[in-house]
Amino acid sequence: MRTIILLLCLALLLPVAAQSYTITVSGNVSGVWYADTVKVVGEIVVPSWQSLTINPGVEVLFMGNYKLIVQSSATLHAVGTEWDPIRFDSYYYGQYWHGIRLLYASNNSRLENCTIKHAYASGYDTNGGGVQIDHCSPTIVGCQFDDCKALTDGGAIWASYSNSEIAFCSFTNCFGDDDCGAIYFAYGSPTIHANYIANNHADDWCGAVWLVNCNVTFTNNTLTGNWSGDDGGGITLTNTSGIINKNTITNNSTNDWGGGICCENSTVTIEDNLIIGNHAADDGGGIVLRSNSVATVRRNTIASNTTSQTGGGISCLSPNNIIEDNDIFNNTSSSHGAGVYSVYTGNTFRRNFIAYNTTGSSATGGGLYLSASSQTLEDNIISHNAAQNGGGVYIYSSSTVNLLRNNVAHNTAWSNAGGIYYSGSSGLFNKNTVRNNSGVSTGGVYFASSTINIENSIIRGNSWGQIGGYPGSVTYSNIEGGWYGVGNMDADPMFATTAQPHGDLLWGSPCIDAGDPYDPYDPDNTRIDMGANFYDQSKPVRILATPYDAPLLIQTYGGSFNFLITVSNCTWSPLYATIWCDITIPDGSIYGPVIGPVTVTTSPNLNVNRIRTQWIPSDFPNGRYTFNAFVTSGWETSSDSFTFTKQGSTLDAVSGGALNTGEAFEEISMDFVDTQTPDNYAVLGAYPNPFNPTTELSYELRVAGSVLLNVYDIQGREVARLVEGFKEPGQHYARFDGTGLASGVYLYRLSSSDGVITRKMILQK
Repeated sequence: MRTIILLLCLALLLPVAAQSYTITVSGNVSGVWYADTVKVVGEIVVPSWQSLTINPGVEVLFMGNYKLIVQSSATLHAVGTEWDPIRFDSYYYGQYWHGIRLLYASNNSRLENCTIKHAYASGYDTNGGGVQIDHCSPTIVGCQFDDCKALTDGGAIWASYSNSEIAFCSFTNCFGDDDCGAIYFAYGSPTIHANYIANNHADDWCGAVWLVNCNVTFTNNTLTGNWSGDDGGGITLTNTSGIINKNTITNNSTNDWGGGICCENSTVTIEDNLIIGNHAADDGGGIVLRSNSVATVRRNTIASNTTSQTGGGISCLSPNNIIEDNDIFNNTSSSHGAGVYSVYTGNTFRRNFIAYNTTGSSATGGGLYLSASSQTLEDNIISHNAAQNGGGVYIYSSSTVNLLRNNVAHNTAWSNAGGIYYSGSSGLFNKNTVRNNSGVSTGGVYFASSTINIENSIIRGNSWGQIGGYPGSVTYSNIEGGWYGVGNMDADPMFATTAQPHGDLLWGSPCIDAGDPYDPYDPDNTRIDMGANFYDQSKPVRILATPYDAPLLIQTYGGSFNFLITVSNCTWSPLYATIWCDITIPDGSIYGPVIGPVTVTTSPNLNVNRIRTQWIPSDFPNGRYTFNAFVTSGWETSSDSFTFTKQGSTLDAVSGGALNTGEAFEEISMDFVDTQTPDNYAVLGAYPNPFNPTTELSYELRVAGSVLLNVYDIQGREVARLVEGFKEPGQHYARFDGTGLASGVYLYRLSSSDGVITRKMILQK
C-alpha cells in the first residue's frame, strides 16, 4: 500500500518538474529573473539606482526590435555559467532585437557567460549592435557575440568613455555598416584580453577592433578572417597609446591600409604577436604605421602577409619608430619593400631576421626599401629576399642610412645588386657581412651616385661581382678578389656555416682582430673584428646555435627543425666544458634541458660542431619560442639563441615530448685550427666546415712518405680520392669539390706512415 501511494505522488510531481517557467516583461524591470524564459514585448529599462539580476540558464527573448536599457547608476548582473549560460536573442527566426544599453550605469554591472545574438543597432540608435556602453565600465567576460550588427559603428560592442574589461569572449560574424565589425572603443582605458574575434567585417574602417583616443591593454587575443573596406583589416589604433601584446592576428584583409594592424597618430608597443597571412590592398600587409605614429614593434613574427602596394610585412609611413627583434619573412608586395618599406626619418631597425620576402617584378628592395634621412639598420640578418634591384636592401633618394653589423646574404636581384643598392644616398657602412648574393649586374653592393666608405666589412661570394658603381674608400675589409685600401685582405673568413646567412666566425679566422685599430674595441675589449659578428674572446669556450632554413615556423600539429651546434676553444690548453640547451616557451618559463648537461674535454684551438634535430610536439602552445644553448668552462658561460614560432596548438599546454636527436659530442672529431709540426702523427682540418660546395683540406707530415687522402659518404662509400703518392715533410693542402653530391656528413681519411686519421665535414647546400 505504501509503495502505491509513493508511486502516485511521484506521478503527480513529474509534470510540475518538467514544466518550464516563462514570464513576459516590458517597461521598468528590476529584481531577479528566475524564469527559464523571459519574453520581452516592449522596451525594458533598469531604472537609475536599481538593479536587475539574471540567473544562469535564463533565455531573454525579444519579440521585436526592443532594447534593454540600464540607466544611470543602475546595475545589470547577468552571470551565467559555462554549462548554463544566459541567452539574449530574438524570439523570431530571421529578426533582430536592439541590444543592451549601459548608459552611465554602475561600474559593477557584469555580463558573464552570456550569448548575445541577432542584435541590430538601427534607427536613431545606430552604434553597438550587441552592447552599447557610455560613460561606465561594466565587465564582460566569457560571452559569445554572434551575428550582431550596427548601422554605424561597432557591430558587437560600442563603448565611449569606458575602462571596461572585455575578456575570454568570442565575436563572430558581426558587422559594422559604417566602421568596426566587432569592438569599438573611444576615450577610455579598456583591457581587451584573450578574446576570439573572427569573420567580422565593416564597410568602412576596421574589420574587427577600432580603438580611438584610448590607452589600451590588448593582449592574448585571436583576430582572424576579419575584413574592412577601409583601413585596418584586424585592428585599427587612432590617437591611441598602450600595448598590443601576444595576439594572434591572421588572415585579415582590407581594401586600404594595414591588413593586420593599422596605427594612426598612435604611440604604442606592439610585441610578441603573430601577424601572419594578412592582406592590404594599399600599404602594409601586416602592419602600417602612419600619420605620425610612434611605435615600438618588438619580437613579433610577421610572416606571409601581402600587399598590392608597398610594405608586405611592415610599412613605416611615420618617423621615429623602433623595429627590433622581429622575424619578418615570406611577405610579398606588388611594389617596393616586400619585407619593410620605410620612407620617414628616424626609424631604427635592429636585430630583425628579414628573409624570403619578394617584390613585384619591377619593384625594388626585397628585404627593405628605405627612403628618408637618419635611418639606422643594425645587427639584422637580411637573407633570401628578392627584387628587381636591391634584393636585400634598396636605399633611395638622398637618404642618410647607417648600416652597422648586418648580415646580408643569399639575396637575389633580377637586375642589379643582389645584396644592397644605394641610389643617391649617404651614411655609414661599417662591420657588415655581404655574401653569397646574386644579381645580373653586381651581386654584392652597388653604389649609384652614392659616395659611401666601406669599413671593417666582409664582402665575398657574390655573383656577379662584389662591389659595383663608385663607392668611397674601402678600408680594413675582406673583399673577394681584393680591393685597394689600407688594411684590406682577400682571404677565407672561416664562417661557422656558409649555407646559412649567419656570419659567425670560427676561431682561427683571419678576420679576428683585423679591423681598424683606431676604431672602438669589440665588446670583449679586443681589436675590432671584420664583419657583422665579432668573435667573443672573453669566453675560453664559445658556443653557437645556428638554425637551418630560418626563420622557423612550426604548424599546429608539430614538426621539427635542424640546427648546428658549434663549440670553440680559443685557448692553448684543453678545457673541460659543460654543454646544455633548453627552450623558453611563450609564457617565459623554461622547458628542458633538451640537450645535456654533458661534459666534454675541448682541445686547444678547437672548432667542433654537430648537427641536431629538435622535435616540437603538437601540444606546445601557440606563440614565439627561444632555443637557448649554453657552455660553461670554469667560471665563464657562453650562450647563444635563436627564435622559432609555433602557430596553433592542439592542447595549448606543454605536456612533454620535445625530443632532441642527432650527433653526440663524444662522436664528433676535433678540427684543429692552429697546428704545429706533430711528433708522431698527422693532423688535418677542413676549412670552411660546413661548406658549399668546396672546402680545403690541410694536413702536416713529420717525415716524408706515402700519403693517401680519401673522402667517403656516411655509408662508407668512397666519393673522392684527393691525394695518392709521396709527399715531403710539412704542411699540404687538397681541395674537395662537393658539386653533384647531396648535402650531409662526409668523412675524410688520411693514411700515412704516421697512421690513419678520420675526420668529419658537412656539405650544406
